[in-house]
Amino acid sequence: MGRFFQSLKYNVLYAIGATACALMPDFFLRFFPGQTGPIFKLGYLALLAAFFFCLSLSKSRVYKGVILSFLGILTLIQLSHLAYFGSFMSPMRYRLLLTEVDEISLSIGGIIHHLWYVIPLSILPWWGAYYLLTRPQCRSLPVLPLLCLFVLIFVPARLMTRTLEECYPNPKKLSLVNSLHAFFGYFTKVIPAQWNHPLPTFKPYTVDDLGSPSDRVIVLVMGESCSSQHMGIYGYGRPTTPFLSSLQGDPHFVAKQGYSAGVATKTSLPMFYGLIREPGNLTALESKTANLFKLAKQHGFQTIYISAQKPNLLFGVGAEFIDHVITYDDAVATFEKEKDAALLTLLKTIPLQKKAFVVLHQRSLHFPYEAGYVNCKACHQYPTKDISYKEYMRNSYDNGIIFNDYLFQEIFTYFKETVTVPTYLFYASDHGELMGENGRYGHSQLDADVAKIPFFAYIMRDTPQQFATFQKEEVVTHHELGLFLAWLLGYTVHNPNATDHVFFINGNHLAGLEGKIQLTKTSQGVTFQTIK
Repeated sequence: MGRFFQSLKYNVLYAIGATACALMPDFFLRFFPGQTGPIFKLGYLALLAAFFFCLSLSKSRVYKGVILSFLGILTLIQLSHLAYFGSFMSPMRYRLLLTEVDEISLSIGGIIHHLWYVIPLSILPWWGAYYLLTRPQCRSLPVLPLLCLFVLIFVPARLMTRTLEECYPNPKKLSLVNSLHAFFGYFTKVIPAQWNHPLPTFKPYTVDDLGSPSDRVIVLVMGESCSSQHMGIYGYGRPTTPFLSSLQGDPHFVAKQGYSAGVATKTSLPMFYGLIREPGNLTALESKTANLFKLAKQHGFQTIYISAQKPNLLFGVGAEFIDHVITYDDAVATFEKEKDAALLTLLKTIPLQKKAFVVLHQRSLHFPYEAGYVNCKACHQYPTKDISYKEYMRNSYDNGIIFNDYLFQEIFTYFKETVTVPTYLFYASDHGELMGENGRYGHSQLDADVAKIPFFAYIMRDTPQQFATFQKEEVVTHHELGLFLAWLLGYTVHNPNATDHVFFINGNHLAGLEGKIQLTKTSQGVTFQTIK
């Protein structure tokens, strides 16, 4: 028995070596434009080592070779896509890979001499893993090697319970995890969705270059679950926005009722940053023709994205076009200590150029609301103890709105005192929040009230006429805000699919498969039509 366990030490050692080989591409990711590399979480590393340990126990070299070749091919596809497009492979891209073989083959032939390094970077690690796992010192055992197949089957089975958005790549995850999610996501999510609900086709967007604009700083504070219905500046009965309310009457300030592009963060933000008007227009999302960060980079803007959220919400943002990306996982201690105030703290660590596009994504108004303002003593204005559930929800949320107002004042003051070029400061939320309307709470429900958000903006060191396009509007949609940001960045975006005054609020599925709401602006106001 002692010799038995003694012999297994080689399996363990070679499994660790194979794990290191499999991680090699991730160490090189930071050399790809726009990539910083993944976060090496212990859980993923342990699972990967266990996978290779089980594989080392197989007698069959063919069995090992087939599984490692499969993973190697996925790595090659992923890194090739990353090298050419600057972004990770998504489930929808596999549809193009399998349906446009001829065109892709021609494209590869034309660029292979530039991207040749992807081939050894993809193949050598997996060849190294194969070499280690087929050493004669490895002991073989029956049954256990089959666990490797179980893992590969478990991935698509697990994705069956996830949404399409959760199959999309996360730049902070291991490239192998992104590869498996994209590959199996195509077969478990995209194909069934197309069978049951064929995706509509849309005409491509076009972008007119107006010329690189002069020095300016454009700042967008993207809120989380912020409802205008609980803000004093919008007529709420409690004074929850003392600072914002003090700006009323200032010609440089504009505040309007807003509507988000979706009722959930994972559908709303990709549509916003990609300037996607139509739910289901995944082609425009994938092409990134009108992605705001892409447009900013093309005109020489410094691009900054700081988020109090997890890195999985980077999907659709356009991280490959961002100079500085900081999420919660990159600064856990700072966010835990300061909550959303950490957004400004972290921004101050980045030397701001005179031409910059900055996005600060909040977290504070996500339930439980108390957690977001716990360190702000002045924000505990409404009691949260020994009261009914309904009052607890209302009071803790209103305290969170007060914290938001305080934070916006801090951000406002920072840019007013430190920046010398024209500065455009915007606020919108990823979606709103139900707070007891008809007995409902939260978001992710296909309801126009969920999409009801605040929109306000302040212009510094420039004329108020810049905001004339908003002054005449009763409501401002995410899409309209995005078009205006594109204009400030020096572009006009044309959408041949658009109908004047018609916009959409997407449900919980990026492809629009869980319903959408058509928002139409009329002379009498705004109308809504739910489409399921």
